[in-house]
Amino acid sequence: MSCARRGHARLQPLYALLKRALNVSLQQQLRQGRYKVEDWISEQRFTIADFSDVPQGVCNLYTVEDLQALESSDIEARPGPWLP
Repeated sequence: MSCARRGHARLQPLYALLKRALNVSLQQQLRQGRYKVEDWISEQRFTIADFSDVPQGVCNLYTVEDLQALESSDIEARPGPWLP
């Protein structure tokens, strides 16, 4: 598993690469009523994918409008909403 982070910012656990084998562990956690992703990730072996040298590599999209703006613009010229 690899989780995204830029520099010293907090991990972005919902932006991750996961092996299919982790599905069993994740399903077990959900069945137990444990829904906090950070808790599950802390129990796994993972590496950090640092995006500090590629700030446009990860962005947060909150609305359909954010996605449309990203799709229709030059990503490097767009001011945000990038991770802090």
